[in-house]
Amino acid sequence: MSKNINLRELKKARTKLLLLQTTLDLIGQGSMKDLHVEDICRKAEISKVTFFNYFSKKEELFCYFMGIWGLHRAVEQHLHPLRGIAGIRRIFHRVAEEDLRSSGVMLNLIRFLAGTDGKPDVPPITDAEKQVLYPEWDDITEWDLPHLYELFRHFLQESVEDGEVTAEMPLETLTLVTISQFYGAFLSGHNGGVADMKMHYDMHLRLLLANPSDSDVGWIIDKNE
Repeated sequence: MSKNINLRELKKARTKLLLLQTTLDLIGQGSMKDLHVEDICRKAEISKVTFFNYFSKKEELFCYFMGIWGLHRAVEQHLHPLRGIAGIRRIFHRVAEEDLRSSGVMLNLIRFLAGTDGKPDVPPITDAEKQVLYPEWDDITEWDLPHLYELFRHFLQESVEDGEVTAEMPLETLTLVTISQFYGAFLSGHNGGVADMKMHYDMHLRLLLANPSDSDVGWIIDKNE
């Protein structure tokens, strides 16, 4: 059963999502520092007062983006479950497949995170935002949709249980290593002019495997699909 979300909350959700999409469209291959709130508001046809009702500064849109992108990955896992390394690989490949690479969004996100002290303050995604993004799923507000960090941790736990990944490191350490690969492999691939980012990510994933000489990421993904 879908929740009865009032029109005011749905309107707020649509406005926030519009501001986010407008920002992503405007960044292009440029930098967030060159983009002004006035530019975002003009393109979205929204007043600055309205903008600041949702975000205290433009950089907060990156935290919101992280929450929305993580929601998409959690929905994908809910609808098409994978296990262990296969689940991690799919998340990595989404970075290479989507506009995160071509639009410059991922590089801007990495720059933002590099200048942030501590963990970014990723806001929880509201039921209204879930419904606006996925109107075809009436019961989406009832789904268990974990944060991206929790997804990585869950997949790694399965990987240890299945013997895909070495259990020598604590689970939290493995999770941090995987998050480092998520951002670091993208950056090294970009700086190195790597054409096939999926293969570049797969090369890094092999470093997590318990028996990399006998195992292959492609074989693992085939086993799960």
